[in-house]
Amino acid sequence: MSLRLKRIMTVLLIILGICLIAAAVSAVVCSVSVKATYYTEVLPGIETPCRVVAISDLHSKEYGEDNERLISLIAEQKPDAIFCVGDMLSRDADSEDIERFAALVRRLREIAPVYYTIGNHEDEFYTAKLTDLKAAVEDAGGVFLNNEYSDVEIGGNRIRLVGLLGGNSPWLSYYSDDSDHDLDGTEYAFFEDLRSCELPTVYLAHMPNMMIFFEPWEEFRMDLVISGHVHGGLWRLPFVGGVISPSEGLFPEYDHGRYRFGDTDMILSSGLYGYGMVPRLFNRPEICVIDLVPEE
Repeated sequence: MSLRLKRIMTVLLIILGICLIAAAVSAVVCSVSVKATYYTEVLPGIETPCRVVAISDLHSKEYGEDNERLISLIAEQKPDAIFCVGDMLSRDADSEDIERFAALVRRLREIAPVYYTIGNHEDEFYTAKLTDLKAAVEDAGGVFLNNEYSDVEIGGNRIRLVGLLGGNSPWLSYYSDDSDHDLDGTEYAFFEDLRSCELPTVYLAHMPNMMIFFEPWEEFRMDLVISGHVHGGLWRLPFVGGVISPSEGLFPEYDHGRYRFGDTDMILSSGLYGYGMVPRLFNRPEICVIDLVPEE
Protein backbone atom coordinates (compact mmCIF):
# COMPACT_ATOMS: atom_id res chain seq x y z
CA MET A 1 0.00 0.00 0.00
CA SER A 2 1.46 3.37 -1.00
CA LEU A 3 2.10 6.12 1.53
CA ARG A 4 -0.55 8.30 -0.12
CA LEU A 5 -3.19 5.57 0.18
CA LYS A 6 -2.25 4.95 3.81
CA ARG A 7 -2.74 8.64 4.57
CA ILE A 8 -6.14 8.64 2.85
CA MET A 9 -7.20 5.55 4.80
CA THR A 10 -6.02 7.14 8.05
CA VAL A 11 -8.01 10.30 7.36
CA LEU A 12 -11.10 8.28 6.49
CA LEU A 13 -10.79 6.23 9.67
CA ILE A 14 -10.43 9.41 11.73
CA ILE A 15 -13.52 10.90 10.07
CA LEU A 16 -15.45 7.68 10.66
CA GLY A 17 -14.37 7.65 14.30
CA ILE A 18 -15.47 11.26 14.78
CA CYS A 19 -18.84 10.48 13.19
CA LEU A 20 -19.37 7.47 15.44
CA ILE A 21 -18.46 9.46 18.56
CA ALA A 22 -20.77 12.30 17.47
CA ALA A 23 -23.59 9.83 16.85
CA ALA A 24 -23.09 8.22 20.26
CA VAL A 25 -23.09 11.59 22.01
CA SER A 26 -26.16 12.68 20.05
CA ALA A 27 -28.03 9.48 20.96
CA VAL A 28 -27.42 10.18 24.64
CA VAL A 29 -28.43 13.83 24.36
CA CYS A 30 -31.57 12.97 22.40
CA SER A 31 -32.58 10.43 25.04
CA VAL A 32 -32.64 12.95 27.89
CA SER A 33 -32.98 16.45 26.45
CA VAL A 34 -36.06 18.24 25.09
CA LYS A 35 -36.07 21.53 23.19
CA ALA A 36 -38.77 24.05 22.38
CA THR A 37 -39.36 24.96 18.73
CA TYR A 38 -41.22 28.22 18.12
CA TYR A 39 -43.73 29.14 15.43
CA THR A 40 -45.86 32.19 14.76
CA GLU A 41 -49.06 31.34 12.95
CA VAL A 42 -51.62 33.78 11.55
CA LEU A 43 -55.02 32.27 12.35
CA PRO A 44 -57.87 33.95 10.45
CA GLY A 45 -60.80 34.81 12.66
CA ILE A 46 -59.15 35.20 16.06
CA GLU A 47 -59.11 38.60 17.74
CA THR A 48 -56.37 38.32 20.34
CA PRO A 49 -52.96 36.62 20.25
CA CYS A 50 -52.68 33.37 22.19
CA ARG A 51 -50.12 30.61 22.66
CA VAL A 52 -50.48 26.85 22.48
CA VAL A 53 -47.97 24.07 23.11
CA ALA A 54 -48.22 20.88 21.04
CA ILE A 55 -46.57 17.61 22.07
CA SER A 56 -46.68 14.25 20.33
CA ASP A 57 -45.16 10.78 20.23
CA LEU A 58 -44.18 10.46 23.87
CA HIS A 59 -44.74 6.67 23.71
CA SER A 60 -44.94 6.31 27.50
CA LYS A 61 -41.43 7.77 27.96
CA GLU A 62 -40.66 10.03 30.91
CA TYR A 63 -38.31 13.02 30.97
CA GLY A 64 -37.26 13.20 34.57
CA GLU A 65 -39.13 11.63 37.45
CA ASP A 66 -42.86 11.87 36.71
CA ASN A 67 -41.98 13.86 33.57
CA GLU A 68 -40.85 16.80 35.68
CA ARG A 69 -38.46 18.19 33.04
CA LEU A 70 -41.09 18.01 30.32
CA ILE A 71 -43.71 19.66 32.52
CA SER A 72 -41.28 22.40 33.55
CA LEU A 73 -40.38 23.21 29.94
CA ILE A 74 -44.06 23.43 28.98
CA ALA A 75 -44.84 25.62 32.01
CA GLU A 76 -42.07 28.04 31.02
CA GLN A 77 -43.93 28.77 27.78
CA LYS A 78 -47.05 30.04 29.63
CA PRO A 79 -49.46 28.49 27.10
CA ASP A 80 -53.19 29.15 26.87
CA ALA A 81 -53.77 25.53 25.84
CA ILE A 82 -51.81 22.29 25.53
CA PHE A 83 -52.39 19.87 22.65
CA CYS A 84 -51.40 16.19 22.95
CA VAL A 85 -51.30 15.03 19.33
CA GLY A 86 -51.31 11.25 19.55
CA ASP A 87 -49.03 8.32 20.35
CA MET A 88 -48.62 9.55 23.88
CA LEU A 89 -48.77 5.85 24.73
CA SER A 90 -47.34 2.88 22.85
CA ARG A 91 -49.53 0.07 21.52
CA ASP A 92 -48.38 -2.27 24.30
CA ALA A 93 -49.21 0.20 27.09
CA ASP A 94 -50.75 -1.33 30.21
CA SER A 95 -52.94 0.09 32.94
CA GLU A 96 -49.93 1.54 34.76
CA ASP A 97 -48.85 3.39 31.61
CA ILE A 98 -52.36 4.80 31.24
CA GLU A 99 -52.33 5.97 34.85
CA ARG A 100 -48.92 7.62 34.40
CA PHE A 101 -50.20 9.45 31.33
CA ALA A 102 -53.31 10.52 33.24
CA ALA A 103 -51.00 11.87 35.95
CA LEU A 104 -49.15 13.86 33.29
CA VAL A 105 -52.44 15.26 31.98
CA ARG A 106 -53.42 16.19 35.53
CA ARG A 107 -50.17 18.12 36.01
CA LEU A 108 -50.43 19.80 32.61
CA ARG A 109 -54.02 20.76 33.40
CA GLU A 110 -52.64 22.91 36.22
CA ILE A 111 -50.85 24.94 33.54
CA ALA A 112 -53.57 25.21 30.87
CA PRO A 113 -56.51 23.28 29.38
CA VAL A 114 -55.37 19.99 27.83
CA TYR A 115 -56.78 18.56 24.58
CA TYR A 116 -55.82 15.07 23.46
CA THR A 117 -56.36 13.09 20.28
CA ILE A 118 -55.11 9.57 19.73
CA GLY A 119 -52.38 8.32 17.38
CA ASN A 120 -52.01 5.09 15.46
CA HIS A 121 -50.65 3.31 18.55
CA GLU A 122 -53.66 4.13 20.73
CA ASP A 123 -55.89 3.38 17.74
CA GLU A 124 -54.76 -0.26 18.05
CA PHE A 125 -56.04 -0.53 21.63
CA TYR A 126 -58.94 -2.93 22.03
CA THR A 127 -62.24 -1.19 22.77
CA ALA A 128 -62.23 -1.61 26.55
CA LYS A 129 -58.65 -0.35 26.82
CA LEU A 130 -59.42 2.74 24.74
CA THR A 131 -62.49 3.35 26.89
CA ASP A 132 -60.31 3.16 30.01
CA LEU A 133 -57.85 5.62 28.46
CA LYS A 134 -60.63 8.08 27.63
CA ALA A 135 -62.03 7.85 31.15
CA ALA A 136 -58.58 8.33 32.72
CA VAL A 137 -57.85 11.42 30.58
CA GLU A 138 -61.22 12.97 31.33
CA ASP A 139 -60.94 12.19 35.05
CA ALA A 140 -57.61 14.03 34.98
CA GLY A 141 -59.33 17.09 33.50
CA GLY A 142 -58.32 16.65 29.86
CA VAL A 143 -60.58 16.82 26.81
CA PHE A 144 -60.52 13.65 24.69
CA LEU A 145 -61.19 14.18 20.98
CA ASN A 146 -61.39 11.15 18.70
CA ASN A 147 -63.07 11.70 15.33
CA GLU A 148 -64.94 14.68 16.67
CA TYR A 149 -64.63 18.39 17.25
CA SER A 150 -65.27 20.80 20.08
CA ASP A 151 -65.76 24.56 19.98
CA VAL A 152 -63.39 25.77 22.69
CA GLU A 153 -62.12 29.06 24.06
CA ILE A 154 -58.37 29.60 23.88
CA GLY A 155 -56.93 32.91 25.02
CA GLY A 156 -60.30 34.61 24.66
CA ASN A 157 -60.84 33.26 21.14
CA ARG A 158 -63.53 30.83 20.05
CA ILE A 159 -61.83 28.06 18.02
CA ARG A 160 -63.16 24.87 16.48
CA LEU A 161 -60.74 22.15 17.55
CA VAL A 162 -60.89 18.92 15.52
CA GLY A 163 -59.32 15.66 16.68
CA LEU A 164 -58.74 12.77 14.29
CA LEU A 165 -56.09 10.23 13.35
CA GLY A 166 -55.17 11.89 10.06
CA GLY A 167 -54.30 8.64 8.28
CA ASN A 168 -55.38 7.36 4.88
CA SER A 169 -58.87 6.45 6.04
CA PRO A 170 -61.44 7.66 5.09
CA TRP A 171 -59.75 9.72 2.41
CA LEU A 172 -58.88 6.76 0.17
CA SER A 173 -62.51 5.96 -0.44
CA TYR A 174 -63.53 9.61 -0.46
CA TYR A 175 -61.15 10.48 -3.30
CA SER A 176 -61.59 7.24 -5.26
CA ASP A 177 -63.05 7.38 -8.77
CA ASP A 178 -66.30 5.71 -7.68
CA SER A 179 -66.73 7.91 -4.62
CA ASP A 180 -70.08 9.58 -4.09
CA HIS A 181 -68.27 12.24 -2.02
CA ASP A 182 -69.65 10.94 1.23
CA LEU A 183 -67.18 10.21 4.00
CA ASP A 184 -67.45 6.57 5.01
CA GLY A 185 -68.59 5.70 8.49
CA THR A 186 -70.89 7.53 10.85
CA GLU A 187 -67.88 8.51 12.97
CA TYR A 188 -66.91 10.97 10.22
CA ALA A 189 -70.34 12.60 9.88
CA PHE A 190 -69.02 15.62 11.79
CA PHE A 191 -67.03 16.63 8.69
CA GLU A 192 -70.21 18.11 7.23
CA ASP A 193 -69.98 20.79 9.93
CA LEU A 194 -66.50 21.73 8.70
CA ARG A 195 -67.34 22.67 5.13
CA SER A 196 -68.45 26.24 5.80
CA CYS A 197 -67.43 26.69 9.42
CA GLU A 198 -67.29 30.33 10.52
CA LEU A 199 -64.92 29.65 13.40
CA PRO A 200 -61.12 29.46 13.12
CA THR A 201 -60.43 25.76 12.73
CA VAL A 202 -57.43 23.85 14.10
CA TYR A 203 -56.96 20.13 13.42
CA LEU A 204 -55.05 17.84 15.75
CA ALA A 205 -54.25 15.06 13.29
CA HIS A 206 -51.57 12.70 14.54
CA MET A 207 -50.64 11.39 11.10
CA PRO A 208 -49.85 13.90 8.32
CA ASN A 209 -50.96 11.45 5.62
CA MET A 210 -54.23 13.21 4.89
CA MET A 211 -52.33 16.37 3.98
CA ILE A 212 -49.45 14.69 2.13
CA PHE A 213 -51.47 12.33 -0.05
CA PHE A 214 -54.89 13.97 -0.34
CA GLU A 215 -56.39 17.46 -0.67
CA PRO A 216 -59.01 17.86 2.07
CA TRP A 217 -58.24 21.56 2.44
CA GLU A 218 -60.00 22.16 -0.87
CA GLU A 219 -63.39 21.18 0.59
CA PHE A 220 -63.15 21.66 4.35
CA ARG A 221 -62.08 24.63 6.41
CA MET A 222 -58.60 23.88 7.69
CA ASP A 223 -56.78 26.94 8.98
CA LEU A 224 -54.09 24.98 10.81
CA VAL A 225 -53.19 21.30 11.05
CA ILE A 226 -50.83 20.05 13.78
CA SER A 227 -49.35 16.57 13.26
CA GLY A 228 -46.60 14.26 14.48
CA HIS A 229 -46.04 10.55 13.74
CA VAL A 230 -42.84 10.82 11.64
CA HIS A 231 -40.48 11.56 14.58
CA GLY A 232 -38.59 14.14 12.52
CA GLY A 233 -37.25 11.39 10.28
CA LEU A 234 -35.61 9.73 13.33
CA TRP A 235 -32.06 10.48 12.18
CA ARG A 236 -31.35 13.92 10.72
CA LEU A 237 -28.39 14.49 8.39
CA PRO A 238 -26.88 17.86 7.42
CA PHE A 239 -28.22 19.16 4.09
CA VAL A 240 -30.46 16.08 3.87
CA GLY A 241 -32.98 16.22 6.72
CA GLY A 242 -34.86 13.23 8.06
CA VAL A 243 -33.79 9.73 7.04
CA ILE A 244 -36.99 7.69 7.38
CA SER A 245 -40.71 8.27 7.83
CA PRO A 246 -43.49 5.73 8.42
CA SER A 247 -45.57 7.79 5.99
CA GLU A 248 -43.11 8.26 3.10
CA GLY A 249 -40.23 5.85 3.63
CA LEU A 250 -36.62 6.88 3.11
CA PHE A 251 -35.63 10.56 2.93
CA PRO A 252 -39.15 11.96 3.27
CA GLU A 253 -40.14 15.30 1.84
CA TYR A 254 -42.24 16.04 4.91
CA ASP A 255 -40.33 15.31 8.09
CA HIS A 256 -40.41 18.32 10.39
CA GLY A 257 -41.44 21.96 10.38
CA ARG A 258 -44.11 24.07 8.70
CA TYR A 259 -45.61 23.24 5.31
CA ARG A 260 -48.19 25.03 3.19
CA PHE A 261 -51.09 23.31 1.43
CA GLY A 262 -53.33 25.77 -0.36
CA ASP A 263 -54.47 28.17 2.37
CA THR A 264 -53.68 25.65 5.12
CA ASP A 265 -50.52 25.48 7.21
CA MET A 266 -49.40 22.17 8.68
CA ILE A 267 -46.95 22.15 11.60
CA LEU A 268 -45.26 18.76 11.78
CA SER A 269 -43.69 18.04 15.15
CA SER A 270 -40.64 15.80 15.41
CA GLY A 271 -42.10 14.42 18.65
CA LEU A 272 -40.56 13.17 21.85
CA TYR A 273 -39.33 9.61 21.24
CA GLY A 274 -37.54 7.36 18.75
CA TYR A 275 -38.65 4.03 17.28
CA GLY A 276 -38.48 1.34 19.95
CA MET A 277 -34.83 0.50 20.57
CA VAL A 278 -33.63 2.66 17.66
CA PRO A 279 -32.36 6.00 19.05
CA ARG A 280 -32.84 9.45 17.61
CA LEU A 281 -29.66 10.94 16.12
CA PHE A 282 -29.02 14.68 15.61
CA ASN A 283 -32.74 15.14 16.21
CA ARG A 284 -33.53 16.42 19.71
CA PRO A 285 -37.04 15.72 20.94
CA GLU A 286 -39.19 18.80 20.92
CA ILE A 287 -42.31 20.56 22.04
CA CYS A 288 -43.88 22.95 19.53
CA VAL A 289 -44.70 26.40 20.88
CA ILE A 290 -47.17 28.05 18.52
CA ASP A 291 -48.15 31.71 18.86
CA LEU A 292 -51.51 32.22 17.16
CA VAL A 293 -51.97 35.81 15.99
CA PRO A 294 -54.84 37.64 14.23
CA GLU A 295 -54.71 38.78 10.65
CA GLU A 296 -53.53 42.37 10.30
